[in-house]
Amino acid sequence: MARMAVPTLGYDCSTDSLHDEIFYTLARLNADPVASDLAPVFASRLDEFRTLAANELTLTEARLQAQAAVDQADGVLDGFVDEFAAVLLIDANKDRKSPKFRQYFGSKAVAAFKRPVLNEELDGCRAWAGWMLESGSEKLAGFAPRAKELVAGGDQALQARRSADDAARAFRLTGARRQFIDSLNALRKSTYGVLGSRAHDKGYPLAYPDGFFRHQLHAARSTPTPTLEDCDRAMADLKAQLADWQATRDELVKDQEAAAQAAAMDQSRQTALDQAKKDLAAAQARLDALGMGK
Repeated sequence: MARMAVPTLGYDCSTDSLHDEIFYTLARLNADPVASDLAPVFASRLDEFRTLAANELTLTEARLQAQAAVDQADGVLDGFVDEFAAVLLIDANKDRKSPKFRQYFGSKAVAAFKRPVLNEELDGCRAWAGWMLESGSEKLAGFAPRAKELVAGGDQALQARRSADDAARAFRLTGARRQFIDSLNALRKSTYGVLGSRAHDKGYPLAYPDGFFRHQLHAARSTPTPTLEDCDRAMADLKAQLADWQATRDELVKDQEAAAQAAAMDQSRQTALDQAKKDLAAAQARLDALGMGK
């Protein structure tokens, strides 16, 4: 039987799979008197893996902590929006289409305004504190300090989540996890070469080194159909990849929406400025007609 190349572990390999690959090779080396002297380096690598896995878990928990803070901030902001909307509606004579009410909510229903988890909702509330103070209403102005505080808290929660996501993504894509996999692949390849040389010296079958590493061929012989563990492991790999792509997509969407919002705001300001110029020109024309112009 011809020798097989030692399988290269991909960067998308799940943490459980990394453990299993190291542990399997370590166990096979320990069990073979001809190869047992190669086991200590894999034992050391297993210790390194456990530290790596603990660090990865810490990063995962940090992401969950940050997401929980975002969800909490969103819930508090939603409650504040409901409370303020009720007071604003009374101040606007229960007219949701009045300029006063639309200043805060535009053409959106309150429920639709609250639907995003922070992000657009937070941006929609960003100018509220200033509007409240300038409203001439003591009741509305009384909401200003909380509005300012909640917007600042929401910004802080989103920034903390971005930082946690960035740290976890860097760990997987360019940091310690990727570097560990590179180093492990190099060790597996060199060990395979040493085992091949020993097989040649002792007249062992060419396939001797293959037995120290898990191969798809071996898996096919012992497990004709995927097991529940195989499915869970494959799904974990895909979920890890999906989380990285989702985080990247979220950042791109946010940048795109921010650019569109800025463009819309510039257009709105320009339209208002053009209209103001027209109104001023019309007023000046009326004054000229009355002989009161400059």
